[in-house]
Amino acid sequence: MAERVPDASEAMFQKDVVRLAAMYEWLVHHVRPGRYGEFYKTDGLPGMPDLILISLRNRGVIFAELKTAKGRLNENQLIVGKALMQNGAEYYVWRPGNMQEIADRLAGKLL
Repeated sequence: MAERVPDASEAMFQKDVVRLAAMYEWLVHHVRPGRYGEFYKTDGLPGMPDLILISLRNRGVIFAELKTAKGRLNENQLIVGKALMQNGAEYYVWRPGNMQEIADRLAGKLL
């Protein structure tokens, strides 16, 4: 799979990850932001990761926050990510430069 340049937009990067997940038989949950007047807001728990991936091949459940190469986690994302890890969840902050690692994990090479 061709790697996307490290400064790929988060939306383009997300499409690549979702496509890869489908290829390796993962279910993908993503809550799209809704428009409220001039603002976009995602309902639910603030800081919840962008994607929840559930394997159809017994490879686990992954919570993945997607960021551009320079994107930063906000305070809510830091709190939720820490809580997920403290409770034994598999949690990642993935960036476009991590595509090979992402592919390897979704393929089951990194269990």
